Amino acid sequence: MTSDGSETITLSRAELYDKIWNTATTKLARDFGPSDVALGKICKKHSIPKPPLGYWAKLAHGKAVARPPLPKIDDQRLEIIEIRKRPLFPTGTKPQPPELAKELPIPVPERLTSPHPLVRSTIDALKNSTPDETGILRTRASGCLKCASVGRVLAARCASWTQ
Repeated sequence: MTSDGSETITLSRAELYDKIWNTATTKLARDFGPSDVALGKICKKHSIPKPPLGYWAKLAHGKAVARPPLPKIDDQRLEIIEIRKRPLFPTGTKPQPPELAKELPIPVPERLTSPHPLVRSTIDALKNSTPDETGILRTRASGCLKCASVGRVLAARCASWTQ
């Protein structure tokens, strides 16, 4: 691991060449950390030929595809490749667990001054609907947001928004 907490993967050119020709770069990118485009740039820098477009489709259909040999290079510093595995989330941030997201209230102003047309049509649809047997208001009208809410609370809130 590096000082910033990211992991480094060290490969030889031959190892990366084998991996590139045996696994699609989009799948390798998930294992290695950088994007498939970044892996392509690493291959270019280290003179590693990549499979052409359509290679994986041709293989899937049993067609033979030529695999160019790994070219020799003069600069021996390019023989070893270090790929820094980037973290999935920026340092110090983590995704919020779904159970916490449900508990956090969404702040809504007491009075909407100029709501989006979809919000306006949703308010109108909710004001004109009646709660079902469980007390939930549901929007089913076209041209509005699909949502459901506790009837009395939202009906009272909708009434205050439009006054």
